[in-house]
Amino acid sequence: MARCQIVDAHLQILARKHYNTKFIKFDATECGFLVQKLALKVLPAVFCFVNGVVKERIVGFDRFKGGDNFKTMEFEMLLFESGVLTRDNDKSFASAYVSRPAKNKNDSDDEF
Repeated sequence: MARCQIVDAHLQILARKHYNTKFIKFDATECGFLVQKLALKVLPAVFCFVNGVVKERIVGFDRFKGGDNFKTMEFEMLLFESGVLTRDNDKSFASAYVSRPAKNKNDSDDEF
């Protein structure tokens, strides 16, 4: 699998999990103006913007311990640490706080 496809697979997982965050993908061969504006020379590259300002740049796989086999969680933690993702937008954290209804004293454990 090509390195850009590896990053894309991880970002697809993160996009489904962090639905309040916009993830945008573009083909560098078709967006020359953007490549020039971002001074992009190495692929894959992930530029993370918060309020229009680049907050994090991830270029290549040097920052990942597993090389091409890094885990999505490692990518996610990097984005958390840099402030690009917040725990408020993480539905796995939100689901941990969903409570079930309190058991009534008249409730039985029997189904029928």
